[in-house]
Amino acid sequence: MSEENFRVIGRYSIPMDAGSLRSMTLSPDGSMVSYNAPYDSGVQNKGKSSIWINNRRVTPEFDLIQESRITPDWSKVVCCAKMGERWSLWINDRRISPESEGVGSPTISLDGARVAYYVFNEGKLSVWVDDRKVSPDLDGIRCVALSPDGSKVAYLANIGGREDEEFGPIGNWSAWVNDKKISPEFDEVFWITFSPDGSKVAYGAINELKRSIWINEARVIPWLDSVGIPDFNSDWSKMALVSYIGSKCAIWINSRRASPDFWGIGMNLSFNRDWSKVAYAATYDRNKYSIWINDKRVSPEFDRICSEPQFSPDGSNVAYSVESGGKYSIWINDKRVSPEFDTMVFFDVFSPDGSNAAYTAKSGGKEAVWINDRRVTPEFTNAAFAHEHFRKTGEIIFAGYDREKGEIVHGVNK
Repeated sequence: MSEENFRVIGRYSIPMDAGSLRSMTLSPDGSMVSYNAPYDSGVQNKGKSSIWINNRRVTPEFDLIQESRITPDWSKVVCCAKMGERWSLWINDRRISPESEGVGSPTISLDGARVAYYVFNEGKLSVWVDDRKVSPDLDGIRCVALSPDGSKVAYLANIGGREDEEFGPIGNWSAWVNDKKISPEFDEVFWITFSPDGSKVAYGAINELKRSIWINEARVIPWLDSVGIPDFNSDWSKMALVSYIGSKCAIWINSRRASPDFWGIGMNLSFNRDWSKVAYAATYDRNKYSIWINDKRVSPEFDRICSEPQFSPDGSNVAYSVESGGKYSIWINDKRVSPEFDTMVFFDVFSPDGSNAAYTAKSGGKEAVWINDRRVTPEFTNAAFAHEHFRKTGEIIFAGYDREKGEIVHGVNK
């Protein structure tokens, strides 16, 4: 594909000796490209790494970057980074945490003003917000979440649990908000989140191998053989989850069963705007998988569902990716809309009218952006595009890393 088909926004030289590029992503409007550029990157932990936006390095050079996040306005890069034998949390070129044996799970408030994370030092963990410790010393931490306004931090913590070599602390797990425990103690815990207004905290608990979901101090479903991580509608008046009893599972929305019984259901559910429809992947026997909406199968059967269904903006279509006969492809409803690829492909985003699927795919060792069965960018070593911009406008703004030339091409389709 020649440059006649796209306009170059920028070309960014990759400051590395040789090797690969990590974590290339675009801002929602497509104007900025972020990437982790490692030197001597063929060997993990060797050389230096730093995070760049377009042609500007925004962090120091580190020995290793383990986790990174970008604030919603793309003004700050947050990363867990190692220098020598010590770890710290950094915002752009400023270290905000003490140096320690480990840091992790950085979570940014919606306004980008605060970041929460954990610190590990001398056998104990603690939760921090910005440069301030907000929890007691803990024996274990499972998750860290910030309220939307950044005023509260929730986490799952262990104090004094029995140590297991494989699973870590067992028993004495509970949910905390800031420095206060808000739940009973459980054998184990999983997942925690705030409601949009920050008044409620939902989390998962395990006792005697049974699972349940709690909101604040109250259990909101019975103890079951297994439950997935729930979805909530915008005002939290509806909760949907996959629940298991014995060898069967089903989807429930509040107290209403929303699906037949299956052997297995994918944990990533998709809803239309008013929650009258739920789309999901399911199987009766582990041999063949299909897509369902409520209690109706809407696709053929496949060997595997690679990316679970997503509704189009108006809720009339669902898109997903599959494996069948060793080939991978994108489908909308019951029709294949992409070529068949030899390597795994995932659906990314719908066009504004819901008729087209955009995604990245590899063919012959090169990656490009596709819309349905049409390749719309040049082929690169790695490619990415601005999903939110395409969802709103139908226009592809992309970034492609060319390893041979040592550059990223940032462009837009004409």
